Amino acid sequence: MKNPLRHLRLWQKFALLGALGAFMCAVPLTLVVKTQTEFLTVAQDEDAGLDPLRVAFKLLQQWQLHRGLSALALGGDASVEAERRNRAAAAQGHLAELGRQLQGLGYREALSLHGELSRQWEQLAAQVEGRNVATQDSFARHSELVQRLFTLIEQVADASGLSLDPVAESYFTMTALTDHLPRLTEAAALERGRGAALLASGQPTERTLAELRASTSATLYLQARAHGQLAKAFALDPGLRERIGPQEAQATEELRRFQKLTQDQLLSGAAATVSATDYFRAGTQAVEAQLRLVEAGADGLEDLLHDRIQAARTARNTLLLGLMGLAALAAVLSWAITRSVTRPLGRAVQAADAVARGDLDFDIDDRGGDEAGLLLARFAQMQRQLRERREHDARQLEATETRRAAATQVAQEIGNAVQAATQGDFTQRIPLQDKEEFHRQLCSQFNQLIDTMSTTIEQVRASAEQLTSASAQVSSTSQSLSQAASEQAASVEETTASLQEIAASVKQNADNAHITDGMASQASREATEGGEAVGRTVEAMKSIATKISIIDDIAYQTNLLALNAAIEAARAGEHGKGFAVVAAEVRKLAERSQVAAQEIGQLAGTSVSLAEKAGNLLAQIVPSISKTSELVQEIAAASGEQSGGVAQISSAMAHLSTTTQQNASASEQLSATAEELSAQATQLQEQMAFFRLASDAAPTATTRRPVGTPPSGGAAALAARRLAAAHTRRTAPAEVEEASFTAF
Repeated sequence: MKNPLRHLRLWQKFALLGALGAFMCAVPLTLVVKTQTEFLTVAQDEDAGLDPLRVAFKLLQQWQLHRGLSALALGGDASVEAERRNRAAAAQGHLAELGRQLQGLGYREALSLHGELSRQWEQLAAQVEGRNVATQDSFARHSELVQRLFTLIEQVADASGLSLDPVAESYFTMTALTDHLPRLTEAAALERGRGAALLASGQPTERTLAELRASTSATLYLQARAHGQLAKAFALDPGLRERIGPQEAQATEELRRFQKLTQDQLLSGAAATVSATDYFRAGTQAVEAQLRLVEAGADGLEDLLHDRIQAARTARNTLLLGLMGLAALAAVLSWAITRSVTRPLGRAVQAADAVARGDLDFDIDDRGGDEAGLLLARFAQMQRQLRERREHDARQLEATETRRAAATQVAQEIGNAVQAATQGDFTQRIPLQDKEEFHRQLCSQFNQLIDTMSTTIEQVRASAEQLTSASAQVSSTSQSLSQAASEQAASVEETTASLQEIAASVKQNADNAHITDGMASQASREATEGGEAVGRTVEAMKSIATKISIIDDIAYQTNLLALNAAIEAARAGEHGKGFAVVAAEVRKLAERSQVAAQEIGQLAGTSVSLAEKAGNLLAQIVPSISKTSELVQEIAAASGEQSGGVAQISSAMAHLSTTTQQNASASEQLSATAEELSAQATQLQEQMAFFRLASDAAPTATTRRPVGTPPSGGAAALAARRLAAAHTRRTAPAEVEEASFTAF
């Protein structure tokens, strides 16, 4: 499969590379431009979100004022009614303006919450106007509206992207502006309203005082949070401090005065010296100072956003202009580079075509230091070298023809000499006169090769004659050695057979000794066991004699008791006659038992004496039997050692027989090899006679066989017969000995 790029011209390939490079650069550059545009769009959206926030802050201010004024008016202070109505009208106008801006920006979630706030506000304003709501309910509902307004402010910040601002200083400013400062104004407004209500009622309670303290604490906490966020923004952007710093200091001072007034008039426990209206006006100044800080913060944040928008727009435009300039420069450079490569290459193609046609006079313009110029310079150099090579080849052709004729003559002379050598004629030599140096050296070396071969053939002839004589001597010696080895093998085999018979006899003696040893050992054990049995019998008889003496004593005691019973029966008179008869019978039985016990005791004593005598006799027999067993064991051990020695001698003789047979076989093989070597030497002499040397006086009459003809088969047949005879002599004696063995 061909590469499709091979069908494109060079400028087309450069154009393709340029397009590919432009595409590769366009992708990341497009992403960069897109990122810059998105950054600019985010800043513009944040700037647009500030306008509804400004209106929401103004609405917050009016609702907070209306809450406090409504509390005073509902409490019976008619002097604030006109101002309350003005605040209500202003709040309604800000609410409508906020709705129009949310509608224009498309903040749907915030717009939905705005509708709910509008309805709640209209209802509350109508109830306050008609005095149809209590002071506490009015205050609570106003506070609920303010809290929901805070939610709307957060939704606007989320929808415009202010809550996710990517720049730190604007993020800290936005956080203080949309979260902490509005809640700070609400905390201060709650403190103002609750304090004015306490002063108007003149009857503070623990609950109302606790609520006022909570409002004071919330105000201080939110003030610290808001100023902390602004401090972070000032640290990152000193210019922001110049725009917002003075208003922050004034708001802090106003809030400090209002906090001090609340502490002194309401929370210290002392009697109040300020009216509710004056206290409300002081609180209003503090709240308005916070709202002015909110407005200043909005202005500062707007300046930051405007600066960021201008910087992003400038960076994007600069990037686009730079990219367009780089693109134009890249196009011009690509055109110039392509032209600087294609034109010299085209000239090189023309030069190559001229060389292909055989035109070596084509004008090649090799100016230039780049690769294309170097290529043209190499073409010009190649053109010059080709012209020089053409002239050199013409000269070389003439010289080659002369050398070819001389080489042909030398090759013919060498061929004639080689042909004669293949016929066995080593007498021809090549003349060296009138030849070039190379041909003279070649012919001289060939003559030296013929001389070397002649010398080698003469040496081979002499060696063959010497080898024939030596092989005859080796054959005679090996035959004598073979006969002697055969006789020695027969003697060794006879000796081995005798040793095997002796080994069988010794083994039989050893087996009999082992059997006798076993019988002696068994007799010794049985005698020992008999002695032990006799001893136990003696002990038993002694025990029986002891028991019989006890029976004798019992019979004697029984006799005495029967005698006493007879005496007592006699004393009893008539009544004891029957008992006297029984006592007389018992006495007779006792006397008879005593006599029998004495007889048995005598017999037991006699048996004990006989048993002790038998035990003594057995004790004397046991050592003799043990000694006999030891002697038989020694005889058996000696027989075993003799059997082992005879077995070793038999093994050595068998090994000697095997070695002797191997020597006989080797001698026969050596004799056959010597005869074969003699035949090969004779054949070698016949083959060497084929060659005719310069030293030979005249050709010999010996019939010459061609080189490579195999020798006659007489010597090989003789060697085969001798090897078979040797093998027969090695195997036949073993068979005779195997049949003559006697199994014991």
